[in-house]
Amino acid sequence: MSWMITDHRELKGTCYMEVLPGQYGGKCWNGQSVYFEEEHFGFIEATIIRHCPKYDHCAFTEINKTTWEKILAELEDLYADIGDSSRLADVRSKVDLFFLNTEEQFLSSEAENMKRLREMLRDFTRWMRATLNMHDTVTVLGM
Repeated sequence: MSWMITDHRELKGTCYMEVLPGQYGGKCWNGQSVYFEEEHFGFIEATIIRHCPKYDHCAFTEINKTTWEKILAELEDLYADIGDSSRLADVRSKVDLFFLNTEEQFLSSEAENMKRLREMLRDFTRWMRATLNMHDTVTVLGM
């Protein structure tokens, strides 16, 4: 099971990052959005910040197609670098860890978590590519 949630009915609580196709229209928890637990989104958040300095974890940030293309290229490189590796150390400099205890928790089931991280990257980049075929903007709805 991927860490990317595609059905908002599966959400438990409100501590999720929402990625919305198009511009924000005044509504959260959209059916066409994808969602991530805050910690899982943290694995890719620094990549977003590198390419979109206006990004704010606690705000709603519209990101244009050109910027997303740069973000996706970097995430696809990370996906390739992970390959079949089961060790975080192999890609540690490229994986963003959001909370102080994220690395410790990740390492407690390292092989399984590497597999799930790779699945999340695959699923998200595929979803984003398809979404960018229909939208010039994709908005991150932060905490």
